[in-house]
Amino acid sequence: MQIVLSTRNSSKIEEIAAILAGSRISILTLDQAGIEGKAPEVGTTLEENALEKALYAHNRSRVPVWTMADDAGLFIDALDGKPGVDTADWAGRGAPMQAVTDHCLKRMEAIEDRHATFKTVA
Repeated sequence: MQIVLSTRNSSKIEEIAAILAGSRISILTLDQAGIEGKAPEVGTTLEENALEKALYAHNRSRVPVWTMADDAGLFIDALDGKPGVDTADWAGRGAPMQAVTDHCLKRMEAIEDRHATFKTVA
């Protein structure tokens, strides 16, 4: 069985392919499935964004195929749950994860309680 993974994140593709290694499930990237572009992430929840990404790939596939997508975010208690669903773009659109991390730390310089939750929805 093949599943189209609706992401262009090469690290995520490698991680999921490694998890599925030895199973009868193989991952196709968007490029391998001939799907151009990327789903807009305009949902207000991780669930909405993951579903939108999965449907994006499913609706653009040339053949009926299973699709899979995820969305993830960092929810910092002292920042009222921010960046949350906007984690990827919090330090600027397309910023690398190190920039996101640095931005979080700068916003929390004077904060002692740094409890946070990282959530992923697939």
